[in-house]
Amino acid sequence: MQIVKPFAILYLAVILLAGCVQGRQPEGNMESVDLLTVSEPSLHDFFKQVEVIQLEGRDSAYLNTSCLSRYLVVEDRIFVMDRANQAVVIFDASGKWKETFRRYGRGPQEYVMMTDIAFNAGLQSLDVLEATGTILSYSLDPPHPMIRKIKIPDGVRAVNHFLPSGSGYYLFSGYEESVLNYLDAESGTLTEIQGVPEVERNIRAGYETSGSPLYTFAGQVHYVDGASGRIFRLNGDQAVLHLGWDYGKYAFRPEVVEAERTAGPESYQTRLSASSSMAGPVSLTQETERFVFTNVLFMKRWLNVVYDKETGAKTVFEKWKEGQMFSPGYPADQALYLLVPPEVSGQFLPPGAEMPGENANYLVLKYVLCNS
Repeated sequence: MQIVKPFAILYLAVILLAGCVQGRQPEGNMESVDLLTVSEPSLHDFFKQVEVIQLEGRDSAYLNTSCLSRYLVVEDRIFVMDRANQAVVIFDASGKWKETFRRYGRGPQEYVMMTDIAFNAGLQSLDVLEATGTILSYSLDPPHPMIRKIKIPDGVRAVNHFLPSGSGYYLFSGYEESVLNYLDAESGTLTEIQGVPEVERNIRAGYETSGSPLYTFAGQVHYVDGASGRIFRLNGDQAVLHLGWDYGKYAFRPEVVEAERTAGPESYQTRLSASSSMAGPVSLTQETERFVFTNVLFMKRWLNVVYDKETGAKTVFEKWKEGQMFSPGYPADQALYLLVPPEVSGQFLPPGAEMPGENANYLVLKYVLCNS
C-alpha cells in the first residue's frame, strides 16, 4: 500500500505521569550538558523511596534472562515479555505469579513471533506486535480473548516497536528509510512522519535504543532518536523537537560512526569505539511532570542525564550517592519501574535491601516519585 501524507490530528491515548511538582514543559529546548562534570546526587533528590519487588521464581514464572526486551505495569499487574518462550508472564503488584499468557502458533488468534508488546488504553487491551507485520489485541483479563487483528500494509516491511495512539499505532522501523509511520487501524492508511532526523539506516539500526524509542507523556506520543538523544513530539504527521541535548564537541556525528562501522563488522565494538569521542547512543529516556531522565553512552560508560524542567538544572551521574546504579524504567502509578536481572541486582539495590537467592527470578525496583 502506498504511504500517504498528511493526515488529521490524532487523538492520542493518555498515560499521565506524575512527578515532584508541576513545571514548565520544554518547547524545542536544546539544553547544554557537560558530560565531563559527573556528580553523585542522592536518589532522594528525585525519588521518595525505592521499593523492591521480587518476582516469584517458580518454573512457570521464571524468565529467560537472555531474551527480555519489554515490560509493562498496568492495573496493579506487571507484564513481562519473554521472547525466548514467546510468552508474556504476568505478576501482581507484589511480584506473585498470576499466569503466563501464550498464543504462539499459526492459528487465527495466534502470533508467529512477538517482537514488542504495549498497553492499549482505548481498547483496554494487551497488544502484541509480531515479526510478520501483524498487530493483535487481547483482553487484559483471562482468558484473554482476541479483540482485533490488524495487518500492517506492505509500505513498511520491518517494524521493531509500536505504540497505540488514537485510532491506530505509531510504528518505529530501525531498518527502513521511513523510520516512523502512523497506521490508522480503521482505514488501514499508513502515513510517514516528517521531521525525523535523517540518519543512514545502517547507523540508525546500530543505535536503536535498548528499549522502545516511543513513550507517551501528557497525552502525546514522543520519539527518542537513539543516536542523538533528541526527543520529538509526534503531532499529526510531524515530529517536532521537544528537547535535545547539546554536548558541544562531543555531539553525535554520523561520519564518525560510519568510519568506525566500515573499519570493523562488530556493531557493539563500533558503538564503544565511537563513544570515546562523542555521546551516544541513548539507551532509555523517560519523562515525568518535572524531570526528564536519559541514559547515554560516553567514554565507554553509561551516564545518566537528568533535566529539571522547573529549574533548568542538569545533573550528570553514573551512580547515586548511595552507591547504586540507575536506569529509567517504565512509568506508572507515579513511579518508575525498573526490571533488573538477578545477576546484577546488587548494583541497583538500595542500602539494606536483601540480596536475591541463587535461583532468584528478576527484581523490579519501584522508584516512587516525591510528592506522590
